[in-house]
Amino acid sequence: MIFLNRLPESERNKTNTRQMRAYMQALLEVSGLLAGEAFELRAMLGNFGTHMDAGRFESVADGKVRLTTSGREYFSERLLSGAVTREEIIEMIRNITAETPPPNWVTLAVKLAESA
Repeated sequence: MIFLNRLPESERNKTNTRQMRAYMQALLEVSGLLAGEAFELRAMLGNFGTHMDAGRFESVADGKVRLTTSGREYFSERLLSGAVTREEIIEMIRNITAETPPPNWVTLAVKLAESA
């Protein structure tokens, strides 16, 4: 088990903002989803039904999801288009992995593939 910090619910409910795009990109990296690992994304994100419906994620065992090829292309395009910057993603990775969470963030115990 490791501990990751989750963006406050009030911010997670705001869709299509730069902050949410950076948070999502950071989650893809931190969780191992970009590397093809499965992860229980719902714990960290909550609502990602639009991405599921669009086929960007596929459900696997134990409530986990895996990034699909189309999902990898979609999220890569976001980065390449400037919809979110690498600097914003790095800052979000720092927040997600910080020993002391930012104000109003919630720390969760999660299982990554290598710690399973």
